[in-house]
Amino acid sequence: MKYIIILFFLIISIKVYPQKSINEYTYVVVPDKFEFLKEKDKYQLNSLTEFLFNKYGFNAYLGSEVPKLNICDGLYADVLNDWALMTTRVLVVLRDCNGNEIFRSKEGVSREKASKVAYQLSLREAFESIQQLNVIQKKPTVNQTLEVSTTPQKVTSEVKKVEVKAPVKTEAIPVSKTVSVSKEETKVDKNISLQNLPKSKFSYYSNNGKSYLLRKDANGYFLYEESTTTEGELTLKGSIKITESEIYFEDNNGIRSDALFDTSENLVLFVDNKATTFIPVR
Repeated sequence: MKYIIILFFLIISIKVYPQKSINEYTYVVVPDKFEFLKEKDKYQLNSLTEFLFNKYGFNAYLGSEVPKLNICDGLYADVLNDWALMTTRVLVVLRDCNGNEIFRSKEGVSREKASKVAYQLSLREAFESIQQLNVIQKKPTVNQTLEVSTTPQKVTSEVKKVEVKAPVKTEAIPVSKTVSVSKEETKVDKNISLQNLPKSKFSYYSNNGKSYLLRKDANGYFLYEESTTTEGELTLKGSIKITESEIYFEDNNGIRSDALFDTSENLVLFVDNKATTFIPVR
């Protein structure tokens, strides 16, 4: 009788959290800073995490950019670092608004010596198991009367190894050659550019055999080059600013050039009196 009573109290003390499938959630929040790194977006790891989630079917937001959404409609991402001698090991965890773990990726491993390369390579490997989920999240509903939390209520940093099947191969995104014309041949018209501004948070372009990502935020756009080498880096090339009088591109050295979004939705940057065209990839 004593054991029956103990068992009864154990059963009623267990909390049951009904869990939805990943496809039932409408967005995922990526923190601006991971706990194992000292700086925001160190090694561009947070930006790359957001980019990869969006690439693989999620509606991802950095913590500082989340609109007003229903808290429990979203998932909350974390990247965990399992330190080991001579190797960089990370994995990705998704939790719901109550801190319950919904998904844990396989562990990504890199033996590269350069920290930025190592972290980005291991993160991309971890995302191979997320790619296999084939997630297609519905667009989240913004509610001006709600506030969003950028972190779940309960957090655990325990790293566990899991087995997953080999990643599914996907076809490479086709790229186009550079199209260059003189500045005189293409008039920089701000009104035309404003009409053709990309509306998506992420837009993909090709130029001279390379792939580029254009990321939209409240202040304009950021242009990244996605490397096709084994290093797999996402490199910031500069930003596109929109003011009352002009639209311009500013590179990492602070050098400004005219910018244009033409009627074909191409991004045209005028550098050294030459216009280089970035062609959208559908």
